[in-house]
Amino acid sequence: CVAPRVLGGAAEGEEARAAEWATYIAGVHAPTERAFYRAFRRLLRDQSHRYASRVERVLGDRVKEAVGAEGRAPLVLAGVEEDDLARILDDVAERAALKKISQVEVRAAVKRAYERAAKQIGAKGMPVFDPVVTDPATARLIAELIKDVGDVTKSTVREVITAGLDEGRTIGEIQEVLMGHPDFGASRALRIARTETTRAVTSGARHAYR
Repeated sequence: CVAPRVLGGAAEGEEARAAEWATYIAGVHAPTERAFYRAFRRLLRDQSHRYASRVERVLGDRVKEAVGAEGRAPLVLAGVEEDDLARILDDVAERAALKKISQVEVRAAVKRAYERAAKQIGAKGMPVFDPVVTDPATARLIAELIKDVGDVTKSTVREVITAGLDEGRTIGEIQEVLMGHPDFGASRALRIARTETTRAVTSGARHAYR
């Protein structure tokens, strides 16, 4: 008769842990993922427009130079110079925009996870957790997010522009490809949200369980 009670207690324990985890996911993971998604969906959309605008400005300058040299506008531009790409990418401005959003979302996610985990385990008298001041791990999460997202975006923009010019596309066509590219769309924003939510929530929970 002992064995069934032990097994039953184990099963009950597993059910309790599963229920606690479901509560934690509903209270932290899901809303955090939604927040990340909204922020990065907006960022990627705005980025695509900024890149497209700079494509028109920078490559448009190339067309004007060609008009001045040849007396007529070329049908297509031959290749793209590194200086032109650097002006279009504007890495300093784009990193600043990405950093601003990353700091807000990652810090909020880590803090939310910490507070919910502390409440979940019934901890009392725990120190106030400030991910801005006290947590170098949060700073690393932010730095990694900026690098990972930024590197993919820059690579995409470079490939679209280079391939577009090689294929003889017009400036307007290159702009359309950029703004419609999947790397600026909802599916990528969701991938970023899922990845960064897991990382931030895990980090916050670890602080609470220390």
